[in-house]
Amino acid sequence: MASPFGSGRLGPSALALVKRVSDVLGIGEEGQSREAWRSDLQQPLLERSQRRLKNEDLRDQQNLESITAMAVSFLNGDSTPEKISDGWLAYFSANARLIPDRQTQMFWAKVLAGEANRPGSFSRRSLACLVSIDTADLKMLANVRRACIQFDKFVLFVYELNGKIYRDNGMDFPTLLHLDEIGLLNFTEVAEHSAITSEGLRGCVQYFDEQISVELGPNQRLRTGFVTLTRTGEELVRICDAGPIEGFSDYIRRTWQSMGVHVSLLTECA
Repeated sequence: MASPFGSGRLGPSALALVKRVSDVLGIGEEGQSREAWRSDLQQPLLERSQRRLKNEDLRDQQNLESITAMAVSFLNGDSTPEKISDGWLAYFSANARLIPDRQTQMFWAKVLAGEANRPGSFSRRSLACLVSIDTADLKMLANVRRACIQFDKFVLFVYELNGKIYRDNGMDFPTLLHLDEIGLLNFTEVAEHSAITSEGLRGCVQYFDEQISVELGPNQRLRTGFVTLTRTGEELVRICDAGPIEGFSDYIRRTWQSMGVHVSLLTECA
């Protein structure tokens, strides 16, 4: 079958578009002249298709090998890669192979290593979400990580929408709303809808390197604020690279104390 573009009918912009698509799909040679591209477009359709598939396979293989190589450095000494389910790994591979960006590949590598370290840590829903978000979204999520306290899982504390401590650290209202729209956060209608209600909770929680003692009395509720992490958000926030917000620990402790929660800073957890 002849080229659908015909012969000699491609202007500069049209040829540039065809070349750009072909570059992404791995067709042709890097630096190939426009004249050579015109010649390639006249080759049989089957030949063009076979060359595209071959180059796609090579590109996909390179992406997968790059992600797997990165993942090795994040494995724990007691990781159990053999326990990763075949279905999960097949789904992971089918999507990870499409990721050429090195920064995003690093995130996928952490997911793969995290699943090897503790099988069942990352749902397919989280993988599907990861496919649809970009590096800007991941940066926003990393900012959110800075406002999370680690109980038995990461819990997000946002007590003031557009509050200065949040706004100055990349968590203004539009950002939080965007993360809600892509399935990483949930807004609550009122702050009281989100609370830690463990009966008589008494223990140590962690904000990066700081240990905080929290004690709840019977029937006492610790409100977490106006925004919560979804399950997908909680799974992905664990592997975000982030550092603490200056003064956030003090802010949280003052807020909790104003709610009547007994809280203190510890040097280490018991």
